[in-house]
Amino acid sequence: MSPLSPFERFLASSQITLHAKLFDRMPAGDLMRLSKTSTVLREVMEIYQQKRWNIDRFLGCWFWDSGTFRATLARTGAVISGSQALRFMDRLGPSPRSDLDIITRVGGVLALTRYVESHGYTRVERPRNPNEDYPLIADVLSMTTSNNFCVGGGTDGIIDIFDFERPTSGDISRFSPVLKVQIIAVAQNPVHHLIYTYHSSKPPSTTKVQRSDPYHLPFVEL
Repeated sequence: MSPLSPFERFLASSQITLHAKLFDRMPAGDLMRLSKTSTVLREVMEIYQQKRWNIDRFLGCWFWDSGTFRATLARTGAVISGSQALRFMDRLGPSPRSDLDIITRVGGVLALTRYVESHGYTRVERPRNPNEDYPLIADVLSMTTSNNFCVGGGTDGIIDIFDFERPTSGDISRFSPVLKVQIIAVAQNPVHHLIYTYHSSKPPSTTKVQRSDPYHLPFVEL
């Protein structure tokens, strides 16, 4: 067995908090490449990844049973999008002040709505606005008869949007009085919607996540 390099020796002998401070400053691609250089680095990196990209802890801001929520996403073919998804990928904690955006096709709206409501959320009616491309409709099942559905959601691919809120309690209430979930029904595969009609249509400045944002819950310290 070859002797450890100075960098491997440093990681093996230092506390995990030092690993985190070092890795937090590295792009995700560099972390992946670094983990392939030796078994020591791979093990250290796996520990870091489990902490910094912990999806159950992240989703726990909105749902106390994140495993069931992820199962509901899989069953309905839905995906999480928006600023919360960007925060997770950038190793930031969730932001209670921002919506959790869920993108789904029409067939998944009812199951997602029932799940969200089972966690204490109530629907918030969107104000009618004649300039909106996705007018509010009262009945989820009537979406397939709407004009937006017939034209494929228009230029943005959105058929309808459903807003839900739940009062916060405990530490989260210091950041926001309510938690918000937004279910967005689209006309095509949600992944295709994100690639072709959602993020790709926004200038870079609208999707940039600032690390200085004070309104987010930090991940656990490593």
